[in-house]
Formats: sequence, structure tokens, C-alpha cells
Amino acid sequence: MRQQRPKNFNCTKLTLLGLLPIVIILGFRYLRPYEAPLEHYASPEDELPGKYMIRLRPSYSVEQHSAATGHNIQKHVYMSMMTVSNRIVYGAKDITPKILAAIRADRGCPVHLPGLLSVLVVGFKPIENLKGASTPREDPSHIFGKPVPHDNREYDPASPPEPESCGFNNPESSSYDPSSPPRP
Repeated sequence: MRQQRPKNFNCTKLTLLGLLPIVIILGFRYLRPYEAPLEHYASPEDELPGKYMIRLRPSYSVEQHSAATGHNIQKHVYMSMMTVSNRIVYGAKDITPKILAAIRADRGCPVHLPGLLSVLVVGFKPIENLKGASTPREDPSHIFGKPVPHDNREYDPASPPEPESCGFNNPESSSYDPSSPPRP
């Protein structure tokens, strides 16, 4: 006598076949070779050799990273951030080839390929408790470069834009109605 298969067997088979590519992709994410986990960081103004932006695995601390590399990484940290996905990103300077090889060998510092299996970073919050880390709040121009001038004028955060250039509820505008509620 032939054994009957359950009715939902085809649904289970389709679900497992649909999840198989995701499992394979996520599996290879951690099995791929650790060739180039670092991106060289240098702005056009100050190009320093041995300056890198390093991304750590989620929930992997700098202390664990220092212990895995065998070097005190914290004395090289000049800037650090924590992403919303609980991943530490830090800027390191004065990285020698010996330290660079140790960082590349650390499995807590995965390969980051932009656009491929990368987590969308929604926001950063600075980490204050790292020794040697300084997160400037007033002048981040050394990280992001100088502000781009708009309309051949330098950006001045102290001077607000002229109200006539805004275009919202402008009395000179032909569509201005004082009795209308403000736009959201």
C-alpha cells in the first residue's frame, strides 16, 4: 500500500526552495575570504598614508577587536561612530603594514563590498567612551570636506535664508492666502 503525502507537502517544498537562495547568500556572507576589509580613507585636502575607515561586525567591540589583533587599536582611533545596526565604524590613523595585516586577519572585521549585502545606515550616534576617540560636533569639515558654496556664496549657518527666496506663504506670491492653513 502506498503511503499518502500530506496535503501541504507542496507548499512546504516551495517555501524551502524559496528560502534556499537566501540561506546560501547569508551563508557565503560569512564564509567568503577576508581579503580587503578596509577602505582607504583620505580626503583630497589631507592625504595621509595609513589612515583607514574600519567597519566591525555588529555587536563586536573595539576591545574584542584589539584583543584579536594583538595591538592596542584604541591609540590609533581618531573618530568613531555606532550605526543603528549596532555596528562600530571607526577611523584609524598611523596604521603600519603589520597592524594592517593583523586587522585583515581579524574575523570580526568583515569584508565590506559597497552595494552588495550591505546594511543601509539610517543614522550615526557618536561613541564617547572610546579612548582616543574624538567626535567633533562643531566642525566636521575635516571628515566630510569643506561645505559646498551655493550660488557662489559661502554657506553661513548663522544667517537664515531670505524669506522671499523660500516661496512658502510669501505675501508677494500670487497664490498667497492668509486665511489658508500653513502647509505641513
